[in-house]
Amino acid sequence: MSLSIAPYKHRKLTIPFLIIIILIGTYLLVQTFNSGLGIIAPANRYLLKQTSQLNSTFVRRAILVFYPTNQEAHYLSEIRWLYRSWIEMMKYESKNWRTDLIIYTERYSLSFQQLGCIVNEIRKNETEPPRCRIFLYLRISNRKINSVTNHQTIFVDTNKKELFNINIPRSTLLYRHLSTYGYIDSVNIIAEGYPTFKYYDFILKTDIDVFITKQFAKFIPFVHSGLLVGRGGYSSDFNNRRLARIARDMNWTHQGIPNIGSTWYGSPYIAQRIATLTLDAMLHLYNNEFARAEREQKLGTLLWPDWHYGVLSMYGTHLAVNHLLISEKLNVTKADQLLDQSTTNPDQFDLEKNNRLHLHCWHTEKKFSKFQFKLGQYNQIHPRTLLNDSSAQAYAMRMALESGLMSLEELGQRLRDISNSHPTTRQNDIDNNDYTPRLHQPLTSLILRGLLVFFPQSQEQEYLPELLWFYRSWLEMMQQEPFIWRTDLIIYTDKYTLPLQQLGCIYNRIRINKGELPQCRVFPYQTLDFRNGTDEIDKTNMYLYQQFDKNRSMALMEYTKKYPYIDSINIIAECYPSFAMYDYILRTDIDVFLTKNFGHFVPHKDTLLVGKGGYSTVFSARRLTRIAKDMNWT
Repeated sequence: MSLSIAPYKHRKLTIPFLIIIILIGTYLLVQTFNSGLGIIAPANRYLLKQTSQLNSTFVRRAILVFYPTNQEAHYLSEIRWLYRSWIEMMKYESKNWRTDLIIYTERYSLSFQQLGCIVNEIRKNETEPPRCRIFLYLRISNRKINSVTNHQTIFVDTNKKELFNINIPRSTLLYRHLSTYGYIDSVNIIAEGYPTFKYYDFILKTDIDVFITKQFAKFIPFVHSGLLVGRGGYSSDFNNRRLARIARDMNWTHQGIPNIGSTWYGSPYIAQRIATLTLDAMLHLYNNEFARAEREQKLGTLLWPDWHYGVLSMYGTHLAVNHLLISEKLNVTKADQLLDQSTTNPDQFDLEKNNRLHLHCWHTEKKFSKFQFKLGQYNQIHPRTLLNDSSAQAYAMRMALESGLMSLEELGQRLRDISNSHPTTRQNDIDNNDYTPRLHQPLTSLILRGLLVFFPQSQEQEYLPELLWFYRSWLEMMQQEPFIWRTDLIIYTDKYTLPLQQLGCIYNRIRINKGELPQCRVFPYQTLDFRNGTDEIDKTNMYLYQQFDKNRSMALMEYTKKYPYIDSINIIAECYPSFAMYDYILRTDIDVFLTKNFGHFVPHKDTLLVGKGGYSTVFSARRLTRIAKDMNWT
């Protein structure tokens, strides 16, 4: 029996009816998620505490620091006590949690080899033991520019370019203007090093003159907090007003939050976004807000605390965070009672009572002072005498003294002892030549997934029914998902049309954390057939999350503009910022259905599963092999 298509006038009635049914389903699903979220309650406003359920969840964290190799004599003692406190913290960590120490530096020095650090190796999976990882990073001051070719050296190891996403024009500007600024690399490692830490659930960006406390072993940010920031200490009425004016000059928004610290704990993606805009703000400040005498530090601290070049990175962070809070609705929370706490506090109960996660050495001569420690003023104190003192002051003193008394090899052995106490990897590394689908069910892990489709708005009447049934199957699938998984539907299209609004889709808003409820997200995408070939996309307005390569775009317009499926591929190539934060994506067409089984399984990490093609013949296979050779591809 042949099928007949209902007249358009009947379809006009059917589509609103389907939308109503889907909205009801969405409401019921949201209620289910809200009730499920109550299972994990926050320890306080910002943190989730270890519980039996959270202990059974694999949580991946990384502590990220920049280490200036050329100043090792000055900073090695600080990296030693940070390393020692990291090991101490892990004694109290769940055996299913993993916290790596990641150090960005220019040399894999003997000191790091003795500490047992591995070089240029990204974490493979969630059960690999905790590691000290070195990533070879060329600091800004050493990125020389060839005066003849104008080529800038940007890598220590050119065989590992994939470890860093380097914006070459910005790198050049940073070298020309900020190469002598002492704290530029602490920000830049977060902006450029995202491939090395995007795997983690949470990162702690910090300086090296810090101590990780035992409380850090027990708490992760409450998933709705996004990113916690520590204590700043740079704000005054004058610079608050001045920074608000500067934001207006830059056409940035300004929330008015003062004293935003340099320590960040939370989402890797949010940290990378903040770092990227911080660099842009620092360049603007350098060029427009500081006189030459200020930039050359000839005024010393004469204008402190109102305006001081030495805290340029803090001003840049201030502008970036206050802008992103509004423009991208990123969830950034000040946690200045948890992070950047003093090492001089003698209160025996303060650390545990107030969940101090992280101690920072401020400029002081009081115990514990990093300056006095480096002068040897505490050498007569034996760390054993501090074992029963639970104050921040005593903890910092004991960690620093013990790290100095132990050899680097002994510290490295402590790490191996901790690593051996963790469960071994549950699965073998996947052979790169084995193309068998690999699925597993991490039912207690926080999993973030995105379903990516292109929707041709110009053909809405033809394709809307397909989008609606795909939407409905997405809702059905999520009823089978573990309650801590999140699967967003992401639609790239020309316009935010009424049907998409009626479906409850939000517009041009990236996911900001793993706790946010599943959403249908619509991102504006400029299709190739509507590009004029001359003007770049306005990234300051609608197309915030579209990375526009003008040369490639013009070539695609010339050769493939009329190819009907080009945009389905191009959204993945150009719109990475809109889905970079997901653990997994499903790129698909819209004439599909998700099954309930999709709610239970994800690929093993670093595996991409592909579906059925159905295009190959003996002839086409041979021809494509020949074409690959012509392109110098394997």
